[in-house]
Amino acid sequence: MRLPILFFLLFVIFPMTTIAYEDDYIWQDKFNKQLPKAEKGDSKAQYEIGNMYERGKGVVMNHAIAFEWYAKAAAQGHGKAAFKVGFGFLRGKGVTKNFRKALKWLKIATTKNNVRSYYFLGTMYEKGNGITKNLKTSLTWYKKALDGGFQLAQERIDAVTATLSSNRFPANGKRSTPPTASKEPNQTNTKAASEVTPEVTPEVTPEVTPEVTPEVTPEVTPEVPEVTPEVTPEVTPEVTPEVTPEVTPEVTPEATFNTNNNVIEPGTETEI
Repeated sequence: MRLPILFFLLFVIFPMTTIAYEDDYIWQDKFNKQLPKAEKGDSKAQYEIGNMYERGKGVVMNHAIAFEWYAKAAAQGHGKAAFKVGFGFLRGKGVTKNFRKALKWLKIATTKNNVRSYYFLGTMYEKGNGITKNLKTSLTWYKKALDGGFQLAQERIDAVTATLSSNRFPANGKRSTPPTASKEPNQTNTKAASEVTPEVTPEVTPEVTPEVTPEVTPEVTPEVPEVTPEVTPEVTPEVTPEVTPEVTPEVTPEATFNTNNNVIEPGTETEI
């Protein structure tokens, strides 16, 4: 059991690791040589540096930095770099998606005979991205891409051709576009129409006078303000109660008797 595993490690894994290391070393060396040239403005070196950043070869993958290097090379007329810039704007790769800018740079790339730019211009015209949809124009670009060796364009050519054919001759057998009104009638119908011309009495529409309803102005009764009578408060006269003087009864002193039961008049008492 251990022998097959050891064989697998020695003859499969180890060689692959060695090749990958050597491949990475080659790319790192290439990156180190191209970077100084790119920084000095060499458009070819700028494109190569952008390509290595995009693929992660010899350096850590970074689409934003790759786009920056492509843009520098494209500004100097590098055809492949112009396509990369247009493709970046089309797909939002390393930059914000912008169909108008994508269309601009892809058209610039076509002036450099970049085959892939033909194909992606065709997709933009087919879908109406950043431009008015036009299947005939998209078909033209697809055919140019196929002529340039871009085999993927054949699939789109077949699809667009089928769409154009279905628009001309739908499944129901009727044309999608109605016949024009200027189509001339055949001679038989014209002759028959000239022989019998029915008299057409124009239809008279009676003039209708709209009934006008006079506007009635409602009689307005002036509002009479409500008068509240002034109420004089009833004054109750103050009654002074009659005071009856208190009569003190006259007290008659009680008669006093002496020891002999004789009455003693008041004021005549004598000492006993």
